[in-house]
Amino acid sequence: MTTRFAIEGASLVRADLRRFAPDLHRDLQRTLAGEARMVATTAKGLMPPRTPLSGWARAWQGDRLRWDPGAAVSGIKGSTARGRRTKDGYTAVVVVQQTDPAGAVFEVAGRRNKGSGFARNLTGWWGPASRGVWRAAELKRASVEATVAAAVARAERALTDRLKAGAGKRAA
Repeated sequence: MTTRFAIEGASLVRADLRRFAPDLHRDLQRTLAGEARMVATTAKGLMPPRTPLSGWARAWQGDRLRWDPGAAVSGIKGSTARGRRTKDGYTAVVVVQQTDPAGAVFEVAGRRNKGSGFARNLTGWWGPASRGVWRAAELKRASVEATVAAAVARAERALTDRLKAGAGKRAA
């Protein structure tokens, strides 16, 4: 399941703002960071307050995948850093990801191998794969799209107005 919000021109507007209007770029970044925080906060609320499956709190796989509710919640991070361009030509504007290894397993277990006992048990107790960050992104999708599109359009208008106002002036 892929969650992608497509807002045409967002990356170009960000690049132009960074170059020509740093103050507008900062305002846009604040808006984007607020949206990333909102989705991350929602995802943190979806994480289980206790061990999702009995025995997961014990050390296994060298303690790397041991379940720790605090680490799983604090592992959810939001970012507005510019991502790499995908093969389709898209660039991430807002990213929310699970950085805790055990939290990532909780998030995606059962996406490919639905037949494993581990995945079946997780699905039975906590629902199908995409249990935290992906689910939060889907829940907040309409709000994020509307807010980001409005902020990008507002910044684009402000930049265009500034460029038009300065078009009649020549550099000495």
